[in-house]
Amino acid sequence: MVRSKPTFSPPATTRNTGRAIRRLVSCFDNVLAITGESDRRILMSGDSDDPLNQNNEDDEESTRNHDRLFSAFGLLVKADPHIKPILKSPDPDTLRSYATTLQEGANAARSDDINRIKADLAFYLNKRIGAADPLSPRSRVNRGLQHDVCGRLLTPIEVDWDDLEVRASIRNGTESFNINNSFYLRCLYPNGMGDANNAEDGFLRGGLLIMAYRSIFMSLTRRKSELDNSIEGGDQATALLNRNMMQQTFTRASVASTLRMDGKATGRSIAYVATILVFNLTDAARWRKTYNGFNFQAFYNFLVDYFENVPDNASRRQASVNSLLTYWNGMIFPDPHASYKKLQAQRAARHREAQLTRQASG
Repeated sequence: MVRSKPTFSPPATTRNTGRAIRRLVSCFDNVLAITGESDRRILMSGDSDDPLNQNNEDDEESTRNHDRLFSAFGLLVKADPHIKPILKSPDPDTLRSYATTLQEGANAARSDDINRIKADLAFYLNKRIGAADPLSPRSRVNRGLQHDVCGRLLTPIEVDWDDLEVRASIRNGTESFNINNSFYLRCLYPNGMGDANNAEDGFLRGGLLIMAYRSIFMSLTRRKSELDNSIEGGDQATALLNRNMMQQTFTRASVASTLRMDGKATGRSIAYVATILVFNLTDAARWRKTYNGFNFQAFYNFLVDYFENVPDNASRRQASVNSLLTYWNGMIFPDPHASYKKLQAQRAARHREAQLTRQASG
């Protein structure tokens, strides 16, 4: 009698572990593609024809794609140390099964975050636009370019949305007003305003983006289903949403704490939230990589590269990135001991001043 080969069954916690992947590792890449990049580097490390070993300008984009993927591999191992022995397994089905379970958790978390921001964005913007054209917390219908507020936030800073002719051309899809060629969107800037001649000024410092980041990473982990999935239809959607928020059962840890972010915002987590935010400003019915000509994966990759692809000799550029991350850390993870430190410093200064005064008078 031939015994069937035992199949590998991932641990019960694997799916939960996977919830970090879209948020901290890669918003789009397949888990097997991420692990495969590590294998590729090992196999090609001695090949002089490998694009990784060349500086050919034609291969620059391909090289950057590989570098971005390899960085994701390092983050994957950090997010899930248990994957290390899985990678060494001689049975490819073991990794395949494990990766599938991880990815289920990853995609489930992304879906939860999309629904969360869909609702929170409606409440946030409805406070500012009044009841004339309110957004539904349950649906993205009526959002997008046809909605005056969402349309403004979705357009690049290079475009004058207040010009009604320009606005009409954008909505009509006029070729001369293709807004999909720029990722410097108004929703990423403070008050939705940026300088087209200095696009980095205020970039990724917008209040809407900070709101979305806090909503995803600083909210308490929920035991039950996400808010949007628990709401039923009707004109009382807002009241139902508020009631459900009060009735939810929470664990004690925030998402950031559960993911062991150690009080630090990362470039990839910011890029992830920005992608979720922009998607929820559109009227797309479901999650997709491209919608109405806007490439969300390219947008996400652009933001990741903004943080990670800094030339070694670009000290000013690196300083700008470091300053941006410091800003985010202060906004999301403020130092609880800052007031104590300030008080201690002031007391020490007064003590030194008193000593100098006594010495001078003595």
